[in-house]
Formats: sequence, structure tokens, C-alpha cells
Amino acid sequence: MKSLCEKVFGGFFEKEQGKTFTYKIELRVRNHTTLARPAIIQHIASWVPEGHTVSLDNPEIFVLVEIFKSVCGVSIVRDYYKLAKFNVLELANKTKAEAEPAVSIAEPEQS
Repeated sequence: MKSLCEKVFGGFFEKEQGKTFTYKIELRVRNHTTLARPAIIQHIASWVPEGHTVSLDNPEIFVLVEIFKSVCGVSIVRDYYKLAKFNVLELANKTKAEAEPAVSIAEPEQS
């Protein structure tokens, strides 16, 4: 996990030198009981370069960590919540709702 984080973090933060980010670690664990969730988050956070701070409410970037059995994937993304956590159905519904005009119910006229 360490070498994966070093590779992913190095690639991202080298391109963004001089910038500091707020981040949130988004962890999904399935069919894995060896490592505890808090321990995984602490290890991932320890490999984020210094100068970047955690923000659970309004992060600029998200560190996505997926663990399934013994396989681990790590990525860094922006606009994760804005893009509905990459849920295609939610994005389509959101786009459809924004495209439809607001419907208002008019009261019948009295004569």
C-alpha cells in the first residue's frame, strides 16, 4: 500500500508543486478483515506530503481508497461530490432535473 500511495501521490503533487490542498480520504473496504479501518486511514494520511490539511466538510481533493479482499486501489480526484461520487444514475437524474423547467401549480381564476 505504501509504494502505491507514494507513486500516486508523487505523480499528483509533483504536477501541483507550490499548491496546498485540503483533502479527505474516502475509504471503501469490502471482504477484508485483516486491517482495521482507522489504521488504514492513518497510514494513508501519513503518506500525504506535508503542508496539506484534512477537511471533512469541504475538501478540494479526495483520496479514494478501495480495498477488496487483498487488492488495493488508490486515486486522487477533484469534484467527487459535485460528480455524485461517480454514480452515473445520480448524475443523469441531476442533469435531467437541471434541464427541466420548474413547474408551478397555478390556482384557478375566480370569476
